[in-house]
Order: sequence, then structure tokens, then C-alpha cells
Amino acid sequence: MSDQSEVTGAVVLETWRYTAPAARTAVVIPDGCRDVIVRRDSGREPVWFISELQQTTKRVTLPAGTTLEGYRLAPGAVIDETRLQVALTDVDLESDMVVDRIVSCVARKPAVSEALACLGSGASSVADCALRLGVSVRTLQRTVKALTSRPPGFWLQLARVRRAARTVTDSPSLAEHADLHGFSDQAHMTREFRRWLGITPRQIRQDTVMPIQLAAPGYY
Repeated sequence: MSDQSEVTGAVVLETWRYTAPAARTAVVIPDGCRDVIVRRDSGREPVWFISELQQTTKRVTLPAGTTLEGYRLAPGAVIDETRLQVALTDVDLESDMVVDRIVSCVARKPAVSEALACLGSGASSVADCALRLGVSVRTLQRTVKALTSRPPGFWLQLARVRRAARTVTDSPSLAEHADLHGFSDQAHMTREFRRWLGITPRQIRQDTVMPIQLAAPGYY
């Protein structure tokens, strides 16, 4: 959905901007990130909001001329939302202060960063990741859920689907691709693609928008 992007640091992965040239419905896929977004509609004051952590692909209807400018936060970022809303009320939208104020209200906890890195690295299960980290499954579940509002299984499955979706066009055999990425079979992979992305592996091969979104910074 971004027209341009820029890596800005460990907390803000990317800035992006999109203007709808005509009334349209934009497709937004789960990427494991939350975005701080300012929306500008013709004749109205800019409005700031913070996106939710998506579990499925959603469609957003935008009137012609609507501009969205976003700051994509790193997966697992802990946001002080009340303080952030206050910090952005009087900021010059065209200045470098926007990123500075966002960063001042966002934290990355080492424990959750390490856990998400493990869950996204190809671990076969939550138990496998707990073993790698040297903690109990219950501790891993409690830590990740407390700091991200999602259980470890969410992150494990999201990373698997995103990784498989990014490379599905390169694989001649969908059955082999499913096995390579830890799905029980091709049908399992197709179900997970539909659940998370709203599209099948075969359809992604013909799609022009989905691969662009999958290539943007996000969770594995």
C-alpha cells in the first residue's frame, strides 16, 4: 500500500505514504506490525490513529484524494498510546520531529524481541522455541501474550505463512513448498493462506499487489 518507504531505525521500520487517486478499496495484509498513521481527507483536519495488530487480511475503503501517511513499528513494540496521542497533537507533520516523538513513546523489550526472533526463525513449534530459549512453554506463553497481546502460536503461524507466501512464486511444486515450510501438506498450506491472507497459493502467483506488500518490512 506504500508509495515510498524509508528505514528509520530499530523502532520505526518504515515510513510510507499513500494517496488514493480515485475512490477505491485497499487490501491490507497481516504483517505483525502496528502503524502510527495520520489520515488527511479533503477539507478536514488531519487525524492520527494507531492500527491494530491484524489477524486476517482486511479491506479499507478510501475516498478519492484521501492521503494516509504511516510509521510502521517493529513487531512486539510496546506503545504508550495515551502519551503518544498527546505527543502528536501539536507536531509539524512535515518535520523530522514526528519520528522522534513516536520513538519516545515506544519501547522494545529484550525478552519479547528475543522470543519473536525465535518464533519467526523457523521453529517447528512453540515448545521447540521454548527449548531453544531455555524457558518453559508456560513462561514463553505468558511473556509473549503479556507484551504483544497475542500468544506465541500467532507469531509462529504468521511468520510461517508470510515466509511461504513470499517465495511461493519461485517453487514449481506447491506440495514440496508446503513441506519445505512446515505445513503438513498442500491442503494445510492452502487453508492457512486463506485464513491469513484471504488468497490461495495459486492465486498469489497471479496477483500483482500481494507480493509487493509481502516484500515490505514486517514480521519475517
